[in-house]
Amino acid sequence: MRSRRRPAYSAVSALAERVPAVDGILHLVGGWRGGGGLAGQSDEDYRALEGSFTALRHVSRAFDADLRASSAGRLAIVSSTAVARPLAGGANYAAVKAASEAWTRAVAQGFAKAARDAGEPLTAASVVFRVKSLDGREQELADAYVALWDSPASGVNDRIIDL
Repeated sequence: MRSRRRPAYSAVSALAERVPAVDGILHLVGGWRGGGGLAGQSDEDYRALEGSFTALRHVSRAFDADLRASSAGRLAIVSSTAVARPLAGGANYAAVKAASEAWTRAVAQGFAKAARDAGEPLTAASVVFRVKSLDGREQELADAYVALWDSPASGVNDRIIDL
């Protein structure tokens, strides 16, 4: 029997079509699975973490046109300081976060290229927030995210901001 569920990207695309224009996205999907050194990095743990990267890909693609069309579109992700200093026991986690950062920086380049090709000023920005842990720092993240609109897109696009 065939599943009636839509493939994930199709579901996100359908959502993007139903939602009025979007000016900002804060991608905060993740979780921790690790330990056991390099040999302890299981495929099961990697697949569980990989879902956050897949979600970022789906959401950023589905809402790309909205963010570029906005007078101040912002995409931000929450990454980890583990990207800059990965440990063997968190290799899966750091690898997925690094992939998410690379994707987010590619989005930034796409925003800049689209503006340049159109001969228009950059209005959309893509940003990486790096944290060691969010425990008790949710307000700090929220404030930093809102502050992205205090700067022109050219001042924050393709930035890595340590919190």
